[in-house]
Order: sequence, then C-alpha cells, then structure tokens
Amino acid sequence: MPDIKVRVGQQNAVKVVASAFGGSLTAERAQYATNVTGGIASVTALDVTGISTLGGDLYVAGITTLAGQAILKKDAAVERDLIVSGVSTFTGLTTTGGDLYVGGDLYIKDDLTFDEFTARNINVTGVSTFNDDVKFNGASSGMLWDYSTSDLILYDDTRLEFGSNKDFEIWHGGSHTFLKNSGGDLRIRGDKILLKREDGSETYLEANVNQDVKLFYNGDETFATISAGATVTGDFYVSGDLNVIGDLVYDEVTGRNLSITGLSTFVGITTQQSTLFATQVSVAGVTTFNGDVNFPGAAYNIHWDQPTSKIKFDDSAQCVWGSASGGDLRIWHAGGSPGTSNIKNESGPLQIASNDLRLQTQNNSEDYLLAVDGGSVSIFHNDVKRLETTASGVDITNTLNVAGVSTFVGDAQFDGNVSIGGTLTYEDVTNIDSVGLITARSGVRITDGGLVVTAGVSTFVQDVSITTGDLTISTGDLTVSTGDLNADADIIVADNIRHKGDTDTYIEFTADKIRTIAGGKALITAEEASTDTVIINDGGNDLDFRVEGIDDQYQIFSDGMTNRVGIGSAIPSAKLDVAGDFNVSGVVTATQLTGLIDGGTY
Repeated sequence: MPDIKVRVGQQNAVKVVASAFGGSLTAERAQYATNVTGGIASVTALDVTGISTLGGDLYVAGITTLAGQAILKKDAAVERDLIVSGVSTFTGLTTTGGDLYVGGDLYIKDDLTFDEFTARNINVTGVSTFNDDVKFNGASSGMLWDYSTSDLILYDDTRLEFGSNKDFEIWHGGSHTFLKNSGGDLRIRGDKILLKREDGSETYLEANVNQDVKLFYNGDETFATISAGATVTGDFYVSGDLNVIGDLVYDEVTGRNLSITGLSTFVGITTQQSTLFATQVSVAGVTTFNGDVNFPGAAYNIHWDQPTSKIKFDDSAQCVWGSASGGDLRIWHAGGSPGTSNIKNESGPLQIASNDLRLQTQNNSEDYLLAVDGGSVSIFHNDVKRLETTASGVDITNTLNVAGVSTFVGDAQFDGNVSIGGTLTYEDVTNIDSVGLITARSGVRITDGGLVVTAGVSTFVQDVSITTGDLTISTGDLTVSTGDLNADADIIVADNIRHKGDTDTYIEFTADKIRTIAGGKALITAEEASTDTVIINDGGNDLDFRVEGIDDQYQIFSDGMTNRVGIGSAIPSAKLDVAGDFNVSGVVTATQLTGLIDGGTY
C-alpha cells in the first residue's frame, strides 16, 4: 500500500494495516485524544470499499467516499457524531441514529428520510417526500401540512401569493376570507362553475359551458341568461340605471332610472321607481312609474316628482293640447318676478266641468269663485261674498259699480243704493223694484213704460227729465237733494210730500183733502166736501196766523193763544182789534157798544 503517512499524535501513534484499505491512508495529525489507536484519527483521503470499524472519532479533511454502509458508534449502544468540514457524498443509504448537523450546504441526490429536520437553506433537485406533518413558521404567522388529515393549513393572515408583484393573493383574516387580484384579469375557468353555500346545500351561481349562467335566491333560480338575453323569474328591481341597447321584453319592471335611446314599446305594465329618460316611447298597455320621470326639452324640461306626487314644468315649459299650430290649449308659467301663470285657449270654448268648482288663493284660505251643481255661483271679494246667482236672478251684496253699459233682461232687485254714472236706459222694462236707494248721476232715460219705484229711496243727483209718461212712487218717498223738481205734467203722490230729515213736516193728501203739517201740527187744511173748507190751525193748536202787507207785517194777525184777531195789531187786545181806520159800507149791528165814539157818526 503506497503513500501511507502516519503522524504521531500527542502521545502515541500506530500504523494502519495497508490491506484494510483500497487506497492510501495518511494520518496527518491526531486531535483531541491520548492515542491514535482507539482515539482520534485524521486523514486527508479515506477510500473504504468494505466495512470499516473505527472505535473513536474520525476526522476527514478531504473527500470521504463511502460505497457501503457507514455506522458510527462509540460503543455498542451509543451512536457518535459525524463532523464534516468539507463536501461529503453519500452514494448509498445513510442512516443517522442521532442528529445530523450540516454547517454548509447539504446536497441530496436520492431520498432523504428523517424524523425532524432543521436547516437554513434546502435546495432539492429531485422529489421530496414528507411522511408526516410539515410546519412552515413565519415572522407573525405560519402554515402546516397536516399529515393525519391530508390538509395544508394556512393560519390567519398567512397568504398565498401568486405573481412576482403579489398580483394575486388568497388569505383568511379575522372572520373573513379574501381573494385579492391586483394585476390583470382574475379569471376562473371551468366547463361548469358553481358557487355554493359552505355545506353545499344551496347554489348561489351556476355557469354551464355553451349554455346559461344562473343566479339563485335562497336556493331558487331567479335569473338566467338565454341566447337572446336574460330571463328573470319574479320581480326585477334595479336600484341604479338600467341601460338597454337592444329590445327589452318584460311583464312588469320596477326600477329607478330607465334610459332609452331608441323606440320602446311597452305592451304590458311598466313600473318605474325613479327617472325615465327616453327619446321615443310607444306604450300599448299601462305604464306605472314609481319614481321620478324626467322629460328634457331643447330649452325647458318637465319633471314628475314622485315624493311630492307632482308634475313640475320649468318656467316657460308648456302643457299643450290639440292639433292646431302651437296647440289649441296651452298652460304654462312664465318666469320673472313675480312671474305669470297662463292658460291660453286658441280655438273653441274653454270648458271647466265640476260638481263643485272653486277658484281660490294658492293656500286655499280664500275663495274667489264658487260654483255648485244645481245651486248658485258666488263671487267673493277678500273672501266676502259679493255676488251670488239665484233661481230668479243675481244677488249683489253691497255696491255694484258699472263703468260701461249694463243690460238687465229680467228683473233687477237692489237692497242697497244704485249709483249710475252714465245713462240708465230702459227699453222693455216695466218696473224697477228698489228696496234701497237708487242714485243716477247723469240721468235716467226711460223711453217707454214709465219708472215705477214700489219701495225704498230713489236719489237723482242731477236733473231727472221725464218727457212722456208718469213718475209713480207706489210706496216710499221721492227725495230731491239738489236742484228743482220740474214737471210739465201732473205730479201724482199716494199720500204725502215730505221734508227730508223732518218726518213730522209734510203735505198730506187724502181723498179731496189736503193738509199742511209742520212739526206734527196741522197748519192748513183744505177739503172739498158738501161745504168746501180751508182751515187754518186744524187741530186747536197754539198757532198764530199772519198775513203781511208791503209795509205791515201784521196786516191780518190771529193769535192762537188769546183767540184774538188783529188788523194791523201785533197784540190784539180784543176779539177783533183794528189799528187804524175801520170803514164799513154796509150796516153795522152791535149788541153792545162801550165807551164814546168821537169824531164819527153812528
């Protein structure tokens, strides 16, 4: 055996039998022992083709090749350590009864079997087989291959990351499981894809190759795609906008926004929760909108406001009826301050029909007009009724002012005053029944038939001219405030001609009798009877009667208190007291003469 080098250890050395080795054995140095035999041997190269038994430690500084089985033992019961500072290659089966510590890299060409393995870096070029649990510990979480359950368990917040930039991640954290895709599409492929409840009892989604995709609610199918679109089983609620490019066929739809760019035909019932935008809509059945509906125009818009149940027109946006140019009937509000609301009827009558028709203020606090079926029509001022139709005509409360011409076909009855600034012309009127005061400022012209006032006061501020016919007052008074009462014909009164404001001063007319009464006392009475009489102081009142001359105020004076008559005497001292000459052309008969009569004859 060539090249055998033996270096003496610290105490003893022994040569190794050359026939025991297939190559050279060089004992360079003995370390950490008292002798070489049974102690420690250090070799630079050890080639063993058979079985080598070493009772102590073996230090190999170079390459050691073991073609067979290597068993390291201190004695029959205790296994020893194998410390390799360089590269060790095991071509056969290597069994270590204790721990195997590798300070550098460990390259395993064939199978590696161990109970517990701790390492820094493992590079495996072949197949690694783990026959028990495998733990992967991280800084804050970890992962476990559970051999008994055949489960790979990722603890909370441990993520599976795909892609070089964390493009796709899967993890469970807290109470939720997450799939996060941050790069490109997230594609799930399969000829049949099912999304189900965790126990598989309910289906959420089912996708079938070359067929439909179905959606479920509580295990029941509610939505399915078809070759021409989709089929919804039950109601279809859209909380946002529903944009349909092609045809939309449905029995009933409920939604918020429905945008239609083409022609839409609604055959059944359409339910809308919010806004409908359309350029052309053709509805064959009933359409119900449960939300807002907008009708945008070129300049102005119309809006159905579902919360307030109102159709709102922008300023100057018009609601138009009829086929005439511009519409036969138009309603709109013009903007500005305060703005104007308009109702314009271009052709035919404008009919407003109602059993109870009211025109009121905007807050319904006051009436302008009230029309009742089978009853009256009333007109108000400041919520006070001023005009009301009746079965026989019209009742006007308070004053009626007419600036133009008023024509009354039937009877006109006024409980208050009637003031006419122009001319009152009567054509075929027989009677004017006035309970109150009639005032004519510019005159009353009656062409035929006469003016008959049966009751009340009639006042004419200016002249009243009656060219033909009579002025007859059946009841009440005739009062002339200013001016004169001129009559070219007879003035006929039923009873009295009375002084205004003085109820007990008047001229009384009875059959063939006239009395002049002042202050309630009859002054003059003229009566045509069997004996025609004129009575002064009819009624025995303290009434003085006086006839004046040019220069004599008491030309004839009757003193009602003393029952004496004076001629030229203001205070008659006798039954007849004559102040001045007394000339008698006839016979004077006296029953008694008292005193002297001087200068006269008897």
